[in-house]
Amino acid sequence: MIACFLMPQIAIATERSRIPGLWGEPLALTTEEGLLLCVSDEARVYGVEPGQKCGGAKALCPNLRLLPYERSIYEQAAALIWDALAIESSLVQPVSPEICYAELDDRHVAPRIRAFAGQLSAAAKTPIHVGLACSKITARHAALQAPVGEPVLVYSGCESSLLADVAITAIVGNIPEMDAAMLRRLDKLGIRTLGDLHTIPNKTLSRAVGRMSVRLSRIAIGLDGDPVIPTWPRPILTFEQSFEFEQTSIDMVHQAIRRCTVRLERALRARREYACLLTLSLIREDTTVSRQEERLPGPTQSGEALYCAALRLMNRMAVGNGQEEWKLVAVRLDAADLTIPSGLQLELMDVHGNQMPAETHRRIQATIAYLRSRFGIGAVLTAATLHRARRIDFWISPFCHQLNEAVEVIEGADGRPVRFWRRQKLYYVRAILNDWCETCWVWNELIRTTIYRIETEPCGLFELRRLGTAWRLTAAQD
Repeated sequence: MIACFLMPQIAIATERSRIPGLWGEPLALTTEEGLLLCVSDEARVYGVEPGQKCGGAKALCPNLRLLPYERSIYEQAAALIWDALAIESSLVQPVSPEICYAELDDRHVAPRIRAFAGQLSAAAKTPIHVGLACSKITARHAALQAPVGEPVLVYSGCESSLLADVAITAIVGNIPEMDAAMLRRLDKLGIRTLGDLHTIPNKTLSRAVGRMSVRLSRIAIGLDGDPVIPTWPRPILTFEQSFEFEQTSIDMVHQAIRRCTVRLERALRARREYACLLTLSLIREDTTVSRQEERLPGPTQSGEALYCAALRLMNRMAVGNGQEEWKLVAVRLDAADLTIPSGLQLELMDVHGNQMPAETHRRIQATIAYLRSRFGIGAVLTAATLHRARRIDFWISPFCHQLNEAVEVIEGADGRPVRFWRRQKLYYVRAILNDWCETCWVWNELIRTTIYRIETEPCGLFELRRLGTAWRLTAAQD
């Protein structure tokens, strides 16, 4: 059983807790583009709704207060609720500050969830809606219909009736492959809601959308195939350096911190993750602990950056205290909020040669789905729609692998390639089999390129294309 906890007003409540004068006032949170994301109940009375522009909202409600939407701050406020959910379930997946999923044992937890949601709502001063179902999509739409403090339980087999009125455009995030053309084809068939999928034959639907017909039919009955992924609480890496006897020497403390940061750097690189939050703890002989934490300027796994941040934390704790008062017996360093944002692009490009195509494909699809759900279906276009392979390319080229990779090339005195790096591997040019020049039309300008067909050591045949000062690998031997 999956529970969806919907907190649409948590961002509004967070801003009002920061600025007490906002209580009872119409308030809306906006994006950088000037669109409303969250609207308070006082503003809805005037007809203000999410998705409107700031100018139109101010026309409807002249005394509307507008503030920027700061997701990181709202996530810190929602983390208290996520921690409480982690006590009830070992599978907790926050999607945003407003939405969180948790997997529960069985359907008989509804009475306990009712009391639990009521306590959370009173503590957070914001309404919490709960939906219980066997899939995420059903649980979310059940939460949208749930009154405050009263969970809505959808029994197995009853998902179709709940999802019958859900618009097709509302499931674009569940199907990344659904584009504007597919939506137009479904609209021509009269399919505007999930309930309309049950009114047409499977053959007609299959002719319209192809293999996506099975996926749409499964979603219409509540089978989205999206399990709850345990992403909360986030993992924490902890390293501690103990002393044989109590220490008051600042040099020894610096050395201990250095050892902890070196071990932390190795662990982060092994996990291929980056730390966003660093905590330094100084443990004294009387078991008291002085602790300071700092959110790093950006995700990092550099030992030098972690060491400098740890020294800053130690200096803060040393203000007003003499070294002789420390009497330290151990130093502990904690790295939290582990994430992969700094390495996400490299992982998608697979420049390290990880040889994990399934993982790379899954991450690419997840990234495209997020961008399309946030900025619209046409926000991301795949390369296949921009550059399609032509059959003539296979007729005129002896290489089977058509590539388009940026490479670093070392040129000789005559400007010809001598060696190049590809996927962190060095290739030496043994011989240039052929070279020629081509002219192409790019962005209303004629660009001249030089192509070299080369033989390399280690053994290989490649095609290098020089465009100005940049080099690209365009083909490789099978």
